[in-house]
Amino acid sequence: MKRLLFAALIGVLILTEPGANPSAVSQEQAIPPKAVAPSGLPANPPPEKKYEDFNKVIQGAKEYDGLFKLYHKDDRLYAEIQNHQFERPFLLPMAIARGLGMGGHTLNFDEQWVLFFRRVGDKVHLVRRNIRFQAKRSKPLAKAVETTYTDSVLSAVRVVTINPMRQAVVINLNDIFMTNLAQLPLGLLDPNRSTWHKVKAFKNNIELDVAATFAGTGRGSGSVIDARGTTVILHYGLVELPDSGYQPRLADDRVGYYLSVVKDFSSDNKDSAFLRYAKRWRLEKVDASAKLSPPKKKIIFWIDKSVPDEYRSYVREGILEWNKAFEKIGFREAIEVRQQQDEDDIDPEDINYNTFRWIASGQSYAMGPSRANPLTGELIDAHIIFDADMIRAWRRQYTLQTAGTTSVVEEPVSMIQAARKGFSLLDPLLQRQIEQEGWNNGRGTAGSEDPASTFRLASPPFNRVCASAVPTASTISAWRRWRWRPAVRSRPERRYPKS
Repeated sequence: MKRLLFAALIGVLILTEPGANPSAVSQEQAIPPKAVAPSGLPANPPPEKKYEDFNKVIQGAKEYDGLFKLYHKDDRLYAEIQNHQFERPFLLPMAIARGLGMGGHTLNFDEQWVLFFRRVGDKVHLVRRNIRFQAKRSKPLAKAVETTYTDSVLSAVRVVTINPMRQAVVINLNDIFMTNLAQLPLGLLDPNRSTWHKVKAFKNNIELDVAATFAGTGRGSGSVIDARGTTVILHYGLVELPDSGYQPRLADDRVGYYLSVVKDFSSDNKDSAFLRYAKRWRLEKVDASAKLSPPKKKIIFWIDKSVPDEYRSYVREGILEWNKAFEKIGFREAIEVRQQQDEDDIDPEDINYNTFRWIASGQSYAMGPSRANPLTGELIDAHIIFDADMIRAWRRQYTLQTAGTTSVVEEPVSMIQAARKGFSLLDPLLQRQIEQEGWNNGRGTAGSEDPASTFRLASPPFNRVCASAVPTASTISAWRRWRWRPAVRSRPERRYPKS
């Protein structure tokens, strides 16, 4: 047996000598030559890369570190979306920063959009959440709501490249913001005539200004010189939702508040399925046990450098006057006012700042748009815009009401309407008391939020003005202080406080 094994081993060694393996020769002969095209190039070239080379895409780009990593290169703006940022809700505030005679106006129409990014193969979808309807997840009605309502896919953009270090998806933000995302009725947006006006990135948000040019028709209007090239600076933000810990406050329908409203099908309220949250600031005391304490985080208002020098001190005093209302609920110096200097890089549309801004539309009005978390009602920022013609209107009104004559002057129609609005919430004070000299010092008798109620008509009828008219807005009215308390107080009350 050993001899047979030894003989077999010798046979194997002989067959494995170089050149003695016929199977190896046959294998070499079986390898076909590479096919060559007539041009001399391989007939089957290697497949192209699925995405562009990351380093090539960002080469020479200006980088911004923030909520999203941004790369600004030529006329393109790229953004990295990391894996944990998909399916995560963000707010999309929008505003007109310049142009159309509407600088400072918000464009969400009092409803902040909640968006999220979703990876779908080689594309990224921008989806707007339908937050108007809800039900508690623990109840079967949640499935019914899911069946009945869906979200809206606003756009689908291709994946440009992948960051190999973080495996983050890179998209071109031009595909989103160089479109008429704001839905302005100005015609077609021309991306060839539109540019990135300003780019900023912060830890919790990014702020983008697009100089968007629309190709409309016609000769233009009072604020647009030529409608064929209507250019407007549009401001967009992508903002992380505020952290948890805020306690929403249900509004009382007997008192007027700005609201965030959602229909909750799982609500057991017999009167209504709607949840109406009062929009209010998140204020927490430094010393919770103190009757009067400063807040952990103040509400800071910036006076924009567009406000004329001669009015800045009065604007400051007017804003700080609201501290009296906050003191009634236990907060000392809840509001702080700062003046923007030329070197301060602050944009009024930036959600990081609350601002008081001067505009010149010639329409004699003021307004205070604010932005809140639509899921809770928590105020995030506020921007007061004040038209220069308001001063002219007040001067005209003051001259009319305090003229050195006892003759009766006809009141303009527009002022009649404003006066009626001002009287609609007038505090229950006697007419004779108001007209007493010096009585109004330190008191506010105008219940309306309308600035036209600054001067009160002294005697009826309201369509005529007498020379004895008295100014009424020297401070915050008792009504305003009363209505403010239940909304901002850190703890809810069963009953509203007495005035």
